[in-house]
Order: sequence, then structure tokens, then C-alpha cells
Amino acid sequence: MKKRILAALSLLPLYSSTLFAEGTYSVGFGSEYSSGDYGADSTATLWSVPISLNYQADKWGWGISVPYLILRSSGNVVVGSGGMIGTGPGVIGGGGGSGGGGGMSTTTTTTTTTVSGLGDVTLRGSVEIAQEGKLMPWMGFTLKAKIATADENKFLGTGENDYAAQLEMLKGMVGGYVGYKVLGDPAYVNFNNVVYGALNLSHYTSDATRLTLEGYLEQPIIDGNDPKREVSFIVSHKLNEERRISAYILKGFSDASPDWGAGIVFKYSL
Repeated sequence: MKKRILAALSLLPLYSSTLFAEGTYSVGFGSEYSSGDYGADSTATLWSVPISLNYQADKWGWGISVPYLILRSSGNVVVGSGGMIGTGPGVIGGGGGSGGGGGMSTTTTTTTTTVSGLGDVTLRGSVEIAQEGKLMPWMGFTLKAKIATADENKFLGTGENDYAAQLEMLKGMVGGYVGYKVLGDPAYVNFNNVVYGALNLSHYTSDATRLTLEGYLEQPIIDGNDPKREVSFIVSHKLNEERRISAYILKGFSDASPDWGAGIVFKYSL
């Protein structure tokens, strides 16, 4: 655990030259909930309370976030990049989140337990690479790192670092992104590196309010599992120059996705 925390802290010097640069800082916090069976016989639920610090300059920005998690399951999921990952009934420690060393077990269990604690730290850096023109879409590039600071013995994290790179595009009301994610393998299951992407359509109902419909796809993280297929509806409202609130509902269309989810996030510019 100490090594993982040191790994996260070792990346902070990358941002040290910008900590007092001109730009906009913001803090965010919220509450998110998701629920699904992930191909097992029992339902797993996850409450997440994320806290973030973000910096945005004219053409680039960075962010660091960490959630507090409450996971209720019977041993069929582990929390990874992007939420819960279904590993099969009873695979992680024979069920239920107290599974000691996280050893492989194929025993099916219906025992449900609840665990909680801090999740993994996520670092993000983004840069604008093209402005929107008459024919050219706006384009940006983002790098992400999930640092394994969560307690893997509770399955609040995989115990391994993940990395991702994505290209983002926006033209008028239509936007989207495509990316590649490299996942570290815990002892009890092998994860695939995956391609993922999303397409969204946004509409401003006023200068302050934006509605977005987004579809998300991701290759199977585990051999034999479904790809992720999700649709989200997002409402973002600017309360004033310093405060913005966003809320979403999510519906999954595969066993790799939650059956449904919802969340609300508040951002305050410093």
C-alpha cells in the first residue's frame, strides 16, 4: 500500500510547475450509485462519493480525484476503472468482500457483505490539439492513470495500476471520444487491455443548461464476458460563474454494465 501511495505522489512533480500558474482551479464532489448482477445470480451495488481538484488553463488542464466507496456484493465484482467489473459468482475470495488475500475461488456463494473505504486515486491530464473550424472539429487528447491506493482485500480496487489514453472530438452538437485502456492484472483474474469509445449529442436549452445523450461501448475486459454497452442522459446547469451542477441517469444493456446508475456532481470554481 505504501508503495502505491508513493507511486501516486511521485507523479505530482509533473504538475508542480503549474500549481500556481494562471488558470482556473475548481473542486468537485458528488454522489453516484450503480446496481447490477454482472451475469451472476445476485445484485451488487456501489455508492461512490468522489472528491476532485481540477485546473484548467486556456488549452490544457489536469485533475486529481479520489472517491469514498461503499460496496455491497456477494463476491461477484471488484471495483476497477469505470466502476464495478463482474468477475463471475464467488470468484473473488469465495464471496463477499472480506476475502483475505484475494485468492482465486470458483465457489458460488449467496452471502452478501458490505465494505467501505477510500477508492483508487485517478490522475488526468488533457491538452487541446485543434480548435473547431468551419470543417475541422475541436480535438483534444487526455491521459489518465488510476493509482492502486484502494484496499484490494476488500475489492474496493484491483490492487493494480491502470492507464488510458483517449482522443476527444466535438463539432457543433455532436461529440465523442475513443481510447485505449491498459489494465493491471490482480492475482485472481486476467484483464484484457481494451478499446473504448462514446458518441454524444448535446443541446443547450438556455445559456446555462445543457442536455446530453451519450452511448458508450467498451471491449470485454475478461475473456468470455460481454462488452460494455451503456446509454446515459446528462443534465448540466451553470448556477453562476463559480458553481455548476450536473446530474445523470445510466442504463446498461449488457452483463458487463450496471443495470442502472445515477449520480449528481457539484463543481465550484475557486
